[in-house]
Amino acid sequence: MEKITYEIEFITPAFIGGANQQAELRPASFVGLLRWWWRVLKGQKNTEKLFNEESEIFGNQKKAGKVWVRIRNKSISVGKDVKSDNGLHWYYNKKIGQLEGKHAGIGYLFFSAVLNERDYLTPGSGFVLEFVGEKESLLQATASLWALATFGGVGTRARRGGGNIQILNSHFLDMVPKEPLPDWLRSQYISSLRIVQGSGLIRSVYVSKAKFKSWIEALNDIGKSFMEYRSRNKRRIFEMGAFGLPIRYRGNVFLKPEKHNRRASPLILKIIKVEDGYRWMAVWLDGKFLPNNEKLEFKGELREPNLKPIEEFLSTLDADVLHLREV
Repeated sequence: MEKITYEIEFITPAFIGGANQQAELRPASFVGLLRWWWRVLKGQKNTEKLFNEESEIFGNQKKAGKVWVRIRNKSISVGKDVKSDNGLHWYYNKKIGQLEGKHAGIGYLFFSAVLNERDYLTPGSGFVLEFVGEKESLLQATASLWALATFGGVGTRARRGGGNIQILNSHFLDMVPKEPLPDWLRSQYISSLRIVQGSGLIRSVYVSKAKFKSWIEALNDIGKSFMEYRSRNKRRIFEMGAFGLPIRYRGNVFLKPEKHNRRASPLILKIIKVEDGYRWMAVWLDGKFLPNNEKLEFKGELREPNLKPIEEFLSTLDADVLHLREV
C-alpha cells in the first residue's frame, strides 16, 4: 500500500452544503466527484463492465474500493454572504428584467446560491487530500483528480464557476497549471486518457486569451458574456434548454425534459489559476443530451433538443480553442 498527498486550495467560493446548508468538506462527496470525472475520461457508455471497473477503484455500496480517500482541513474558512464578504455589487433592474452593476456577471452565475443564502468555503481555504492504495489505483484516482481540478468544480454552481480548486503539488501528472495554458491542458489531458485507457468525453475547451488579476475579474468577465448572450436570446425558449434544465419562467412554468426533472448543463464555465493570474475556461462536454425518444416540454408543447446555442455562445468568446475530441 502507498499513500500520496495533495495540497489543495479553493480559488472561487465553494457552496458545499451539509446539514442545514452549512458548508463543509466530506470525503464521500469527493469520491462521487472522482467517480464522475473518471467516467468522463473513460468516455464510454454506462455498461456493466464500466461500472465494475469503476467500483474496483472507488468502491460501491456493497464493497470498498482499492483507493481510500481522506481529507484533512488545513485552513478552512466559512463565509455567510458571498456578495458582501467579497465586496461584490449587482442589482436586479425590473424594467429590463436583468442584473446590472459592476459584478453582474458573478451575480448571474451564482444567482441561486445567493438567493438561497448559502454558506460557502472562501477562496484561499486549503485542505489536504490523501489517496491510499496500490500504485495502479492511485494513478487512476490521480487522473480523475486532475480532471476535476482542471475542468470542473465542487458543490452547488460547480458548472458556473463555483468551488474551483487548485492543486499545489504533483504526483504522476503535472497537476500545477503552466503557461502556455492550452499546451499544458492538451498534454496532461492526453496523459490522463492514457492512464485510464479512455477516449474522453470533453469535446472542446475555450481558454481566455486575457489574463486577470483576481478570480472576481475573471469570473465576472465570462459571466457577463454568458448573461448577455442568454438575455439576447431569451425568447428562443426551447433552444435555451441546451444550457441545462429545468428553466423556470414567469408564472411558475418550466422548460424541462419530457420524462425527467433535470439535465445538467453540458457547458462548464470555470476559473483556473496560473502562476501570475487567472483565466476563465468554457468546457463543452460531449454525449447524448436526452435519452432516446425524449423531448423538451414547455406548456404542453414538445420539441427536440438543439445544442446550436452552445456553439453560438462559444463563438462569441475571445479565446484559444482546444478541440479535444481530436486527440
